[in-house]
Amino acid sequence: MSAPLVTTSFLNPDPNATPLNLTQLVQYLATLVHSEIQGDYLSYLVQNEQPGASDRDKVWIEVDEQGRPVNIKIWWTGSGSWRRVYNGMLGEVRGYTGNPGTDFTPTGWGRAGQLYDGWHLCNGNDGAPDYSDHFLIGAHMNNASHSGYIDDEWVTWISNTTGMHTGGERDFTLAANNIFQAGGTIGQLTVGKYTIAGSLLDVAGDIWGTPSLSTPAKNQELNVVTDGFVEPEAVSIIPPFIAMAWIIFLGYQS
Repeated sequence: MSAPLVTTSFLNPDPNATPLNLTQLVQYLATLVHSEIQGDYLSYLVQNEQPGASDRDKVWIEVDEQGRPVNIKIWWTGSGSWRRVYNGMLGEVRGYTGNPGTDFTPTGWGRAGQLYDGWHLCNGNDGAPDYSDHFLIGAHMNNASHSGYIDDEWVTWISNTTGMHTGGERDFTLAANNIFQAGGTIGQLTVGKYTIAGSLLDVAGDIWGTPSLSTPAKNQELNVVTDGFVEPEAVSIIPPFIAMAWIIFLGYQS
């Protein structure tokens, strides 16, 4: 920005003015001189404390208590607060830790004039994506196994067949087609010593299984639900993690 134009003018002197010495003459002339900056021009303040009402027409360069620069802000009458210059690029996504009730409104907007002004929680509101309980994965960028990029969205080729924008399941239900079924019957487990060439092995001897009252059990079917088996606890396969909120910069909306 070039230096602003400054105009200086002199008012007409009072013909009845009678300064008695040089000092009075200079003092009188000072009342006749008027200088004015032409066009839009904002001066600035460099300080730690928030400027007063009389300085809201200036740019506030905020510094910490040691004088280190922190923010550049201007007064925004719409929200009645000092708002800093954009601190993110439109569409930028980053992790957030903190108290959402303090930094964001109930719908997810960062509060005007505060640290996350212009940011929005990725909760599906106000045009923001919903990344709740989702991991982010690095997109395919090195062209090692696939060439070219997708213009309208970031993708990954983790399946090695086609680029995907999203994928995976958050909830998984065990069913007959995805669990091991010993004995071929759902909910049952076959135990006992089997035959060789059609002949039972030593019925009265070493039997695999639980003997009955009269004869040892062989090839006995035990119901894993009703015969005293305890259902095992689910084993977590998720590696150690820290939960963070994803936030996206949407810019100032007011």
